Amino acid sequence: MNHIKTINWILTYKCNLKCKHCDIRQNPNKQEPNINQIEKIITSPTIQQSYKHHWQSFDIWISWWEPLLIPNLEDIMLTIDKHLPWSIHSITTNATLKQKLIKLLIFWKQHWKQLNKINISIDWNEENHDKQRWTKWSFKKTIETIKTIKKIFPNQLIEIKLTITTKDNHSDILFLSKLADKLWTLFSFKPIENMTNYTNQNKQIETTFSPEQIEKIQKQIINNPYLEKQNTYKNKNFFYKIPNYLTNWLWEERKNCTIANDSITIMPDGKIYTCILMNKIGNITKQNIDEIWNSEEIQTQRKNIKQWKCPWCMLMCWLFKSKNTYEQ
Repeated sequence: MNHIKTINWILTYKCNLKCKHCDIRQNPNKQEPNINQIEKIITSPTIQQSYKHHWQSFDIWISWWEPLLIPNLEDIMLTIDKHLPWSIHSITTNATLKQKLIKLLIFWKQHWKQLNKINISIDWNEENHDKQRWTKWSFKKTIETIKTIKKIFPNQLIEIKLTITTKDNHSDILFLSKLADKLWTLFSFKPIENMTNYTNQNKQIETTFSPEQIEKIQKQIINNPYLEKQNTYKNKNFFYKIPNYLTNWLWEERKNCTIANDSITIMPDGKIYTCILMNKIGNITKQNIDEIWNSEEIQTQRKNIKQWKCPWCMLMCWLFKSKNTYEQ
């Protein structure tokens, strides 16, 4: 029996930024789940059995777009924690809403809880970051938020996340890894992917890197002293494999992907995916999670992934968490 281990839960389409690589602001759908809908999902037999099976490894990410814009986020988190204690491991944010984030962390701390990790997106140096976000001072606001969190919660784990694009920021890996080291945060990066179910729903993005760009990326990875400080062996090996992936050397590693066996992404409008690059497997507003997790759609996806009939990617999620991948 397959048990869900990770839920990437996207609770809102709202965002306070207008990033060029993301067209979610053009999406007219402003639907968000209410407490009753969330409670129905987390009390379902599939989720409860999965939680008991994986226990402390059961992992809920509160994810994009900007969850801090949800008025009742604290109530949602308490509801989840009531039925799945200690399962909320991380939150993803652009960290420009400093007061809201600090307030949330203080609230969570008052309930004897602490997030395992806060994921914060920084994709460029200051000048290009602000241009990309179409928001002045967004870089400075994010850095200020990180410093404030570290001052109030010195043990709070923070990870700066970079998506490498074919534009200017493929040259910023070394800059941002050095910045992360200075701020006492983790740092991760991955190549950009076309994610039409996710960030770029209305347009295709250029994802092909030139040989010169790949060489520049490789030079910033090899002998990077800041990456050597990363606290997980898997993270470092993921980074080292990126140039090979960009030159189409890693396509066979799809055979290691377990995403359809243990992971789901839940969108604000109820759509559910295993791999965000593949078709949805159902909609929680029309079906219950037990039906979806055992549906013909997900059985087909599991079969297709085993037979390599799926989009190949280098997302730092399930494929590259496989132990076998790193022993090759």
